[in-house]
Amino acid sequence: MEESEPIRRELRHAVRALSARGLAASARFCAELLASLRSETRAAVSASAVATATSSMSSCVCGDEQSLSELEQDVYLVAKAYLDCREYEQCVHAISDEDDRTHDLLFFMRYYALYLLGEKRRADEMQPQFNEFVSSPLRDDTYRNRMVPEILASMQARRSARDLDPFANYLLGVVLKRERRWAESRKALLRSLSGFPLNWSAWLELSVVSAEMATSGRAGAAHNVRASLDAILDPISVAAKSWQSTSRRRCWELMRELGEARTYAQNALHEDALAKYEALSDALPSSAYVATCLAVVYYEMRDFDQAESRFRDVFHAEPYRLEAADMYSNVLFVKEDGAELSMLAQRCLRLDKYRPETCCVIGNYYALRQQHESAIACFERALKLNPMYSHAWTLIGHEYVELKNTAAAIEAYRRAVDLNPTDFRAWYSLGQAYELLSMPLFALFYFKKGATLCPRDPRMWCAVGHVYEELDRSQDAIRCYTRAMDCSEEGGDAVHRLARLYHAQNRMELAAHYYALEFGRLEEDGDEGPEMAEALLFLAEYECNLAEDADLAESFHMQCDHSRSASIPCDISQSVCRLVDSLTTLQGIFEKA
Repeated sequence: MEESEPIRRELRHAVRALSARGLAASARFCAELLASLRSETRAAVSASAVATATSSMSSCVCGDEQSLSELEQDVYLVAKAYLDCREYEQCVHAISDEDDRTHDLLFFMRYYALYLLGEKRRADEMQPQFNEFVSSPLRDDTYRNRMVPEILASMQARRSARDLDPFANYLLGVVLKRERRWAESRKALLRSLSGFPLNWSAWLELSVVSAEMATSGRAGAAHNVRASLDAILDPISVAAKSWQSTSRRRCWELMRELGEARTYAQNALHEDALAKYEALSDALPSSAYVATCLAVVYYEMRDFDQAESRFRDVFHAEPYRLEAADMYSNVLFVKEDGAELSMLAQRCLRLDKYRPETCCVIGNYYALRQQHESAIACFERALKLNPMYSHAWTLIGHEYVELKNTAAAIEAYRRAVDLNPTDFRAWYSLGQAYELLSMPLFALFYFKKGATLCPRDPRMWCAVGHVYEELDRSQDAIRCYTRAMDCSEEGGDAVHRLARLYHAQNRMELAAHYYALEFGRLEEDGDEGPEMAEALLFLAEYECNLAEDADLAESFHMQCDHSRSASIPCDISQSVCRLVDSLTTLQGIFEKA
């Protein structure tokens, strides 16, 4: 039997256990992971292997339907049928208090259905607000899941009498997260994962809780996320070494890698996430999930060519896949690839026109065609299908900016950060909106929030530095632009800003250094616009004042001569031409020397 068979055996059990409890998303994740691990030869498993798998699963059963009495099985079957039909009240009613006290499976299903009922009512309460959202700000605590107090009380009562099983601990972690009790939520989720590491939903919740706890710390968010993950997962990894089941131990190691990669990606630690997903791609070459995550990370790193290539490979291999289609449409929108975006929109419509991802793809298509009202309607439809889809609020904000409706854009961005406080794009967009309103102090607050959440993105620091410039805080601006250069090899706008600031402070040597960097970058890009002319003019003046290097003077002489025909402003061109004569005179002096 091949080496992956023990993990596949655990995954088969996990799919059954998760499906039995209505955790469809986690069951699907494990099933896809199982499919990516299947043998290339698809050889039949021997009879002895089947016997081993059966006995292994029986020993690992954690309160599934096989251990129910006949009466309890009847209750379970009807409750599960109601849960599958999304008739949550019926599911709760079908399981009496006496039933949920006797068996972990029935206890979990009753209160999981109660939680889903509260979420459904919460979503229904949010729906009427879409048409008048500008006048009625949405906060995450405006519409609450009113079932949470009852669930918490029952969980605490049961925990005082007996230990909660991994699935009950997962549900406890979820409801504690709803109450923003981050530390307690994290402990419950860790208890769940140590007992059942293949519950992917628990890993997703843990990544959100870890991000919330990290961003509330004093140190940088990135450092806090790494330290937090290591601190909470290392003890379980140490304990896992003593587990008797080798397959369970290997499942924990695999899920930890997947969970850490997800957390890094969610917290804008793109380099760390990329390294994790590259390693996972080698271990799981057939995994569509890992391939999709790699494409998303490249998009977040603004490597749009690589992201497009990866997405194209994923959707070619999985023609009926809709997950991350919205991210793919973002890539195509940025690249202004209208033809490919149109094809993607048509494909999504054929598959399922009532999926939030489909609405987002169509909205991006309309946005690319400058049909902003139609785009907003599509994004709002996505929110009606999934009120927690925060990215749609950010896209609505972008469309209102295009329509010059800054007030509506700000409210849309606020809703995005209310739903997802770790979304640095929404914070950054809020700062840009307040810049449009000439409110630099507000803009500074939101830009700094974005920089805290995504400290490796040079755009965040350039935005903060620009506001500091407006506030005449030059030294703070210099620190921000220097930080931006540390985040990017090219430097981008930060180099030009630093050169100007040092020039204004009469720190000519530093100004010359950054203008030289700017000139080299623009020359490599073939950009002969005003910024190159400005850099060239300063460097020419600087060398004239030094009058020390004949070769350098000759070099700028040639560049200035070329700039006579360049597309640059008239006043700068005239200044450069005057310097040509000075440099020519200097060249004659150097030749006589």
